[in-house]
Amino acid sequence: MKLSIGTQGRCSDRWAWSLCALLVAACHDDATPGDGGHDSTAGSTGTGETSDASGGASNTHGTADGTDGGSDGSSSSGGHDSGGHDGGGAGDELPYDPDQLGIVCARGNGDPIAIRLCADPSPQLGSLADLYDALDMVIEPASFALLANSTSLSARSVSVINPRVFLRVQPGQGTGVDLGATAFSRGEQVVELFGYDAAADQLNFYLLTFFQDCNDDADGCSLADRFTPAVEQGWTKWSLYQDLDLVNRPLDCLTCHQPDGPDSPKLLLMQQAVDPWLHWFPGLSIGTGGETSSATLLTPQFLAMHGEEAAYGGIPIAMIAPPAPTASGIVMNQMIEIYWSIQGGVPSSLTPLGQPQPFDSGAVEADIANGHSDTWDGYFAQVQSGERLPVPWHHHDITDATLRDAAVASYLDVAGGADPAGMLDPRAVLLPQTEVELGFRPRAQASAEEMLRSLCQRCHNPRLDQTLSRARFDASDPGALTAEQKAAAIDRLSREPHESGAMPPPRFASLDDDQRQRLVEFLAH
Repeated sequence: MKLSIGTQGRCSDRWAWSLCALLVAACHDDATPGDGGHDSTAGSTGTGETSDASGGASNTHGTADGTDGGSDGSSSSGGHDSGGHDGGGAGDELPYDPDQLGIVCARGNGDPIAIRLCADPSPQLGSLADLYDALDMVIEPASFALLANSTSLSARSVSVINPRVFLRVQPGQGTGVDLGATAFSRGEQVVELFGYDAAADQLNFYLLTFFQDCNDDADGCSLADRFTPAVEQGWTKWSLYQDLDLVNRPLDCLTCHQPDGPDSPKLLLMQQAVDPWLHWFPGLSIGTGGETSSATLLTPQFLAMHGEEAAYGGIPIAMIAPPAPTASGIVMNQMIEIYWSIQGGVPSSLTPLGQPQPFDSGAVEADIANGHSDTWDGYFAQVQSGERLPVPWHHHDITDATLRDAAVASYLDVAGGADPAGMLDPRAVLLPQTEVELGFRPRAQASAEEMLRSLCQRCHNPRLDQTLSRARFDASDPGALTAEQKAAAIDRLSREPHESGAMPPPRFASLDDDQRQRLVEFLAH
């Protein structure tokens, strides 16, 4: 990793702005790789066999509801408690497998992620900084961005006080078209990555899982272990999973990055694809040349919690704090434009920047100024009907000010030496209605049909790969479900949220007791 605060990244050099929004949607299927034990920071290096001709690990077997009943990440990110522990960690969803890196590397992928992480010898990754070094990344104002509202697998961890950090792969290292990026959120013991393989003309998506000493503790990793700078260092081992390895699993990349199924192209997703980028910060507006409203509003809130730290997500705080000339949303926009220029243009079925559905940030921001949310309301109606994934919120800051201030004060107390066990959960900063509008909960009085459409249909629909066990439960057509499928779904709904196989996994959504009962009664008939 190199630091640069000069002017290497210029708008005239399209590579200088390259980065992508990684929207990894986790679906609700439950096959889980085996636990291979412990290893050093050199990562997993075996050469294990894959289960299908493509080298993937897709699983077409499962229970009648189209799931496999194993770990689904239900204890990973959704449950909040007062004891400083929530049982979370990468091992809940992807237990360490010493053969996994070898499986990925045996495919010979030519993207910049695989080329660098499959080097011989394997990189020694003991920290996020080590990963950036291994990927030859240069940290400069035109190479990174922060996001305060995400619709990715880490969505419930992300806010202005715990933003998602994106960093592009540095081009020009002798690997062809160096199109790639990382995305990291504190609280998640994973780093999401993508790389473009020019020779194969293919986008590859990856999850790098890492482990800390606390993963071996009886109580698991505390909030302080996962949401402070501690999570960015002290890694004891790591593994790499490609999208092929995650098919039909809880963290299946392709449910969103290949939304029209296995015969359709993979997509780089960025719902807020154009200026003014409501939740990206700090950043500049193409239209005005000045700071975006999101940068003006969100940057001070972020710095109130992290301003005294040396770095956040591997980015020096000095590069985030004013008057640093960070590009932010422009970085993502240009990255996606570069990809589609390589492809010869965007298909007519997508938006001009290659997205499945539009999200007009400019119109939403104009509605804010006019005291309403009409544009956003139309998008939310599509979410409720199952026509699209959850959308970014209708205001710049998703947090409640009172809850946010309490979380910041608690965090700073721990940073100052207070007992880490007393740290408030930095995710618990949303009002109930905001959680509904972000897709984390259904409306209080939502019918069973609406809950199936707005929550389950994201991953259980006829557009996705119909050879997978997940396809046996089609939430878009509940009338076609067999008695056996309904019974299996009722079993999953009846489990406690922390239990393996519980539906919906709290990482993605939660139901109250009345809503859960409403679904059970609907499926029982």
